[in-house]
Amino acid sequence: MLSWPTGPCCIAWPTQPPFTQEPLNEGLVESLQPKEKRKGRGKGKLAPNAEHCQMPIDPQVEALCQTFNIEDRIMRRLNDVMLTREGSFDSDMKALWEVCENAQKPSGFLMVKIGELERGCFTGAGKLDQAMLQFRNRWRLDDRALAKFVEVVHPRDQKTEDMAQLDRLLKGAQNPSQAIMPGTRRTRERLHKMLSALC
Repeated sequence: MLSWPTGPCCIAWPTQPPFTQEPLNEGLVESLQPKEKRKGRGKGKLAPNAEHCQMPIDPQVEALCQTFNIEDRIMRRLNDVMLTREGSFDSDMKALWEVCENAQKPSGFLMVKIGELERGCFTGAGKLDQAMLQFRNRWRLDDRALAKFVEVVHPRDQKTEDMAQLDRLLKGAQNPSQAIMPGTRRTRERLHKMLSALC
């Protein structure tokens, strides 16, 4: 059995309690109180120090987003990606204006273009020639499918062959916008094979 040592080698406990009652600091008490309860699971909340980290929105980006009623979160994402495009900022903004003017849903098409900017494969406005415009109208492609179609078919010399192949693919499709995605992927793979054979 263990026994506690007694005698002069023991530690003396203070006679006064370690904590004393001091007057409360009202500012500290208020800062520790929970703020108004917010609904949701972190949506829309910023860290307390996040306000100083946000870059100001470029006036051109803000004008584009206000003109086409683009949400703030998309505007901020566009602003962030455009900060990395200093060399081609003006030409990219011009292309984005053209994209939004021609799009059925500018916010959706702009999200596609922001993704391209982030990946570094921005195709610009990708002007549609008459044949491509007829193809789009014939199959009633949505903005996402049209962007993919323009990205793959527009820079190629064999547009008519590519569109004929995609026409055959889409003949029995119930949703051409969804059905065209694998077709454009195959066209891109064929293009990469041809380029690698030349190199």
